[in-house]
Amino acid sequence: ALETLLNNLHEYRPYLPEALFTTDHLHLSGAVQAPGCLHSPKDEIDLMIGTEEVEVAILFTDIVSSTYSWELFPNGMRMALKIHNDIMRQQASLCCGYEVKTIGDAFMLAFEGAVHACRFGINVQDIFSRTSWPGPIADLNNGSGLLIRIGLVYGNCRRETNPTTRRHDYLGQCVNKAARIEGCCLPGCIALDSETAKLVSPVVAELSAILSPLGEPREVKGIAY
Repeated sequence: ALETLLNNLHEYRPYLPEALFTTDHLHLSGAVQAPGCLHSPKDEIDLMIGTEEVEVAILFTDIVSSTYSWELFPNGMRMALKIHNDIMRQQASLCCGYEVKTIGDAFMLAFEGAVHACRFGINVQDIFSRTSWPGPIADLNNGSGLLIRIGLVYGNCRRETNPTTRRHDYLGQCVNKAARIEGCCLPGCIALDSETAKLVSPVVAELSAILSPLGEPREVKGIAY
């Protein structure tokens, strides 16, 4: 069909750009690759289905009593969320974090190491505790303002790349574990599994933080930690 189209265009050659009559950038036996494409259609398919195993720290955050706060103070929460997001992204950049996605007002981030992720969490919680939150948001949580929970796990997971956006997503047990541990975290704190805690324990004092057990080992939705 493309060859027929090009042949027909020759009748109008005097009136059309010369670029229309070059076939260097066309694969006439298959799909068309526009000039300047980084990947051929086959490469994009390979990228879409390809995955790689990586070791990373996966971190989830969530705002405490978010639904309640949005229902009562929508205007204040809009302003507070802007502050919240700015703090998150600034600290992620400083701590070598990668923003995987946001889910509502929650963040999912990936870090090369557990220490980087822990430093991010401690910095964020410290900044939140000293932030002047707008209007009624400052009175939430007995005057503590906006509070978040953070769940952090270091381990193996699969990294996939979206062929359109070129952004990474992370999948696997490590991700599920981090999300569920975040749900067990106390407001204003960071929850880790025992293996991740061992990795960060040598530097916790330097980060002006304290490691404290949540209690006896427990099982959360089928995952023991």
